[in-house]
Amino acid sequence: MGLDLDTYITGYAFLSLAEPVRILDYGKILSSKEDVLDRWRSIARDVIEVCPAGGLVKAVAIEEPNCFSNGETTRQLCGLFGIVSYVLYQNGYYPTAVNTAHAKKIFCGKGGGDKSVTVDRVNALFNLNFRFSAKAKAKRRDAKSLITSAGMSDDDVADAIAVAWTLRKDLIETKGSGFEDLSKIPLTNEQV
Repeated sequence: MGLDLDTYITGYAFLSLAEPVRILDYGKILSSKEDVLDRWRSIARDVIEVCPAGGLVKAVAIEEPNCFSNGETTRQLCGLFGIVSYVLYQNGYYPTAVNTAHAKKIFCGKGGGDKSVTVDRVNALFNLNFRFSAKAKAKRRDAKSLITSAGMSDDDVADAIAVAWTLRKDLIETKGSGFEDLSKIPLTNEQV
């Protein structure tokens, strides 16, 4: 599972363990609550709700919060990262932080890429029709504009796919090339 946390829109994606890599599920978790603590609680609850039952999720990757020039956004993302990580842990998942630059480099190739490059790579690999709109990103200033912008851009989901892809690749390199073997290994916090 890969997560791209954001203060209003969180992208999620589930990738297959077996080759060829397939996207099993993906989507956006929206929270238009004005109070930041209510938003965190809502997003964390919804992350758990999208997880399939029965221990099907072997590993969870969360994109590390980045530092922005807006200190309030940075604080909110770090808080959300902590809350979601804790709730995942309480529900039997052991989340791993994945550095954004590392994920972009692994998923997009040498030098990484911006959000539009990630969207293009997802479309090419999985025959999807994701969109990126810089205008939609600029509109995400408050809960009201969230509803308008959510359908205009799929970069949050594309980033979640890149994060899940990166953790999957890192696990293969750590555990060996056969995902058949890896899927039988119960992952612990120390292993991930």
